[in-house]
Amino acid sequence: MFVGVLVAAPVSAAVLEEVVVTARKRVESTQEIATSITTFTGDQAAALGIKRSTDLAKLTPGLNAKYSVGLESPIFTMRGVGLNDYSSINNPSVGVYVDDVFIPFIPMMNSQVYDIERIEILKGPQGTLYGRNTTGGAIKFVSRKPTAEKDFRARLDYGSWETIELEAAGGGAITDTLNVRVAGLTRQRDSGYQYNRLTDEKVGNQSRLAARVILDWNPTESFNAQLNLHAGRDESDAALREHVGFTDPVTGETPCPAVLAGLRGDENGNCVDTTGYADNDDDPYASDINNRFGDEVSNQSHGGSLVLNWDLPRATLVSVTGYDEFTQDLVDDTDAAPTTQFETIRREEIDVLQQELRLVSDDSWGFDWLVGFFFSDDQIRAVNTQAVDDLYGSVVRVSNDQETTSYALFANVEWPFAERWSLTGGIRLTTEEKRRQTVSEDLNPYGTSVLNPTDGPFVYVVDDTTIDDDDVSGNIGLTYHPNDDVMLYATASRGFKSGGFKGNISFNRFQVGPYDPEELFAYEIGFKSMLLDNSLMFNAAAYYYDWRDFQAYSLVQLEIPVVVLTNAGDAEVKGFEADVMWRPTENLELGAGINWMNGEIVEFDALEGGQDNTGKQLANAPDRMISAIGKYYFPDFSERFDAYVQATATYQSKVFFEIQNNPVNSESGYWLADLQIGFTTKDGKWDAAFWARNLFDKAYIAEARYVDLRVFPNANTYGEPRSVGVSVNYRY
Repeated sequence: MFVGVLVAAPVSAAVLEEVVVTARKRVESTQEIATSITTFTGDQAAALGIKRSTDLAKLTPGLNAKYSVGLESPIFTMRGVGLNDYSSINNPSVGVYVDDVFIPFIPMMNSQVYDIERIEILKGPQGTLYGRNTTGGAIKFVSRKPTAEKDFRARLDYGSWETIELEAAGGGAITDTLNVRVAGLTRQRDSGYQYNRLTDEKVGNQSRLAARVILDWNPTESFNAQLNLHAGRDESDAALREHVGFTDPVTGETPCPAVLAGLRGDENGNCVDTTGYADNDDDPYASDINNRFGDEVSNQSHGGSLVLNWDLPRATLVSVTGYDEFTQDLVDDTDAAPTTQFETIRREEIDVLQQELRLVSDDSWGFDWLVGFFFSDDQIRAVNTQAVDDLYGSVVRVSNDQETTSYALFANVEWPFAERWSLTGGIRLTTEEKRRQTVSEDLNPYGTSVLNPTDGPFVYVVDDTTIDDDDVSGNIGLTYHPNDDVMLYATASRGFKSGGFKGNISFNRFQVGPYDPEELFAYEIGFKSMLLDNSLMFNAAAYYYDWRDFQAYSLVQLEIPVVVLTNAGDAEVKGFEADVMWRPTENLELGAGINWMNGEIVEFDALEGGQDNTGKQLANAPDRMISAIGKYYFPDFSERFDAYVQATATYQSKVFFEIQNNPVNSESGYWLADLQIGFTTKDGKWDAAFWARNLFDKAYIAEARYVDLRVFPNANTYGEPRSVGVSVNYRY
């Protein structure tokens, strides 16, 4: 969706801009790819206010984004398929790639979006061409690359809560064979929209920095090398949560009937938690959080990649090497109360090394082919400490040291076997080894506790386990062009995601895992079209997913409630998706997208002491998602300026954040709207825009933490309220 959104002056005819991508690791138009794909150019992303990866979900029907901790560590779910795991040691089901380098852990996905050439969102299993575990889909960010031409651009934003954001990038030729591009971003916020009543402080300060240098070397016509060096830092306030109690203060009934009915704020009858605390002021942005362990999230990252291209006789050899280091220190007052019931202190240290080699055919063959090899080695060291003083009189900690080595061979072929017909097929052979060493323990700092009657620290689990997974995945597709403007296609594919381990506290060996791989059989039929002299793009697809042994958290009621990350059973997803972009005149562009689906657990493997979730809706999988955009351009607004107005609206139906489908852990359907009014100089060098995001100030839950409704309170994190601001851009 959003192909050809007007950003600067319109072209002379009312036609849509063709967007060229590398989704299948060769250059081609989005309209020639036999799969559902959403694409944003860099200018479109800036005009639509895409600042972080999670912003894509507002504008991409079928893509859902929530957070695992506060407003950090995003979890993506594509067409109902995702891993709803808030620990840091497991790989996501929706793969995120930056310049062809896979991002294997969710804490690493908080990075800012800046100086982007385009963003590609591929829906459905992508195991043939893309790295690891992409059963749900892939999100690919492509940075702007250096050119010989001198180029400079800068953007300055000022908005609500004293937020200043500056982005600048530029480059050009250093020598006849060497080009450079330097880009950087800083975001500083000195206030916030949240309020801590206990400390009488505004919450929401941000200090984010990111920088990137790309060197492009062309010593000969047949060889190219690109070196990408990047680094980032984030020192920001941890987001506050809204506390939701679970006991009726009058009758003592647990769970509280008002909470079970989904009532919140002053409507839920002042339901309290175990300590008797209630937060019922009906203000989702105010809390009483004690900040016992601090109130900041600190991320540090740096790394680099090297991409080599050799033009050989009848083929191109491509090498992609990537290395990244990432550390995170995070505190989360998970109980959202002035007491210490469930508070988390996390630290992660991550090292990732990747290598991919691929040989890509040129145009001399009469058909397209690609073969490749992929290797990755990632290590994560994670320590998660949870203070449960006022519930159990203790502090527990789990330490994980995990290394994963993955190898794959892959191939893909597209054969035009008749004048208007072509057949596509791909295969991937994967072997993955994962070793995890873990210690789960009760620190027992106060002597005996409810959890541990012995005096002093007590180790629940020490485990050193290695798992090996081998798999063959692939796809096959058929396309037909009844004419030059329409393509029909049908595809079948199989996705694979390897097994793993639970990363959070465990009290016995059963709870630590491991869990087994999951597999997804996906079937899709659709069409893509460019009609009315290329002024109308209309694409649609129907899909069916058979998701087997899907990985999810399952609740077990023991002496205390615990969740186990395991293979929960089988699920099905049935859906329909459509995108339309229409440019009826040179000055007007309209677009809309819809995703309707039914994601249901058809067979649930309930654990002893846990509930049966057969028939429940999948987590983070709303039945309907709608997005719409309109942009009108005023080319003769004044002698010096052109002008435009742009509006977007998005809708998401009711969503459950966990597979238990409890009303307290859900969000009803809601609309969001953004508005932007801009002015551009006639030469296109300067433009300024006044914008409002979440125009109607909708309060909506962006993330919810649910354990049970017996001991731990529920805690919700709300998305940003309305913000307004101004952006000034300069291009040279």
